[in-house]
Amino acid sequence: DALRPAFLRHGYAVRTMYEVETMAFEGPIPPAPVCEGEMRWVEDRLDEDQRRFVTEHPHGGEYSLKYLARVLRLRAGKILFAYRDGLPTAGLLYLPRGDTVMITDEYTPLDYRPGGLGTAMIAAWS
Repeated sequence: DALRPAFLRHGYAVRTMYEVETMAFEGPIPPAPVCEGEMRWVEDRLDEDQRRFVTEHPHGGEYSLKYLARVLRLRAGKILFAYRDGLPTAGLLYLPRGDTVMITDEYTPLDYRPGGLGTAMIAAWS
């Protein structure tokens, strides 16, 4: 509820998905900024650098690592990582659900905000 005003200001709408009230983005995706570095999709398992990145991220840790491994093992989603200087700098977990894609986990260290990585990574899906 505390984030609701900010989400609404950025084009999100309240929707019920899977019996849970969710904030869903319904507006057009803004043009993606130029993303320095590269992006890599992960569909099977995390490599050592990706595991370290998720584990060390403030919103990551062992629980996130186990959750991401389970999602990948079940082929229920895939992860996009942005890289700079050969190391992961941001990550998004995409869970396709019919004609909708849910982004349930986002890993961008504060040092890279706001830098357009999240927008560029969301645009990479479309």
